[in-house]
Amino acid sequence: MAEVVKNTLHAIFDDDDLFEKLQDLKIRNGGELEGTFYLKEGSDGSGGEPIIKKVLSDERDQGCLYASGIIAMQIVIKMNDGEEVILFNNSLVNSSLSWRPLRLLFKKETTELIKMERERLDKERRELCSEAYELFDGIKIKFVIFCSMCDMKVGVSKLVKICIQFCPIFGLISV
Repeated sequence: MAEVVKNTLHAIFDDDDLFEKLQDLKIRNGGELEGTFYLKEGSDGSGGEPIIKKVLSDERDQGCLYASGIIAMQIVIKMNDGEEVILFNNSLVNSSLSWRPLRLLFKKETTELIKMERERLDKERRELCSEAYELFDGIKIKFVIFCSMCDMKVGVSKLVKICIQFCPIFGLISV
């Protein structure tokens, strides 16, 4: 996840106009900048994909795919005077065109696979978000990554960890 996120960040600033604006903000701010790169990640599976006639390794479940990905949403720069400048805003934030793959597994979506991938993504997200990244000299970016691109099976698998649930009809119920 870290490499994809950092490569995405650098690719955004390959735009000369955006890079120039970033440098102007740095000068205006006294030579240093701090910003936040907002992203969202998630995973989902699909079945019923076309089965390839060529024999593949046993590691692949024919016709199945479980994919994890991430989407860049926004980069916000915080100035010393408290002003927040939106430097990058992804207008295709809800489009599959913005999706960057993190992992493609040719396996059937199971509860075990969902939990395994969710734990991996959570761990990588915690590590990446734990400290700011020096993008360029004097420019530090911290990462905020939301887990928001998950279907109900992924959400339910996270709830399974909860021992007790409140039901408005029956009160406390053990799961």
